[in-house]
Amino acid sequence: MWGNYATNSKGILVEFEVDEEDPFSIFDIDKTNDIEAYLSNNVIYNRERSYSKNITTLSDEEVNNFSKHYFFSKHESWKHKEEYRFALPFTNCNKVITLGNSDETKNKLSSLGYKGDLREKINDLSNVFFLAGFCENDLSRWNSVWRNYEAYQVMFLIKVNPSKISKIYLGVNSDVKKMKEAIIEGTKLASGNRGRFYNSYENFRNVYKCKLDSNLFELKYEKLT
Repeated sequence: MWGNYATNSKGILVEFEVDEEDPFSIFDIDKTNDIEAYLSNNVIYNRERSYSKNITTLSDEEVNNFSKHYFFSKHESWKHKEEYRFALPFTNCNKVITLGNSDETKNKLSSLGYKGDLREKINDLSNVFFLAGFCENDLSRWNSVWRNYEAYQVMFLIKVNPSKISKIYLGVNSDVKKMKEAIIEGTKLASGNRGRFYNSYENFRNVYKCKLDSNLFELKYEKLT
């Protein structure tokens, strides 16, 4: 997992506290849609990609089962990951990364009320979606961007609630000095985490450095000082 997602153990792993009564509280969002629009579940690992049952009616149960299959299914070769997924309405996204800086991309997004500078790479969408919510046509056009993200060269993101971050683990090959600087800077910016990972009295808290065990094929976790 460290090799797949953390640049050969040069990155970090972030641990979250998940409230089973309100799992979506790990995101910094206002749930303005119907509660049925928010889904979370363990990933189901299958051999078959397609939904195996015929949909005979459009009952809520049938539609939910169909949706869950495609939201939470993955090939069984990934079973070792033991993943958990969230599925949220695209209007809860509050950031967008522009993957291209072409005039075509800029013109497409500008026509939808996007005022950001594409060179900034990350721009705030909160107000755009808020305003679009009052106009069904505008919201439909943003939905088209969401569904055709490759053509528009954009990626939609959702902010994480920093107060839900419980621990941070630095990879075996991570640059500890650079990571320390990033954590200190992040502590200054994220008020929800102030003092949880670093303070001037106790130094680092809830931060661990991964090391290879000298004998076993496993990692050891040592507190960062």
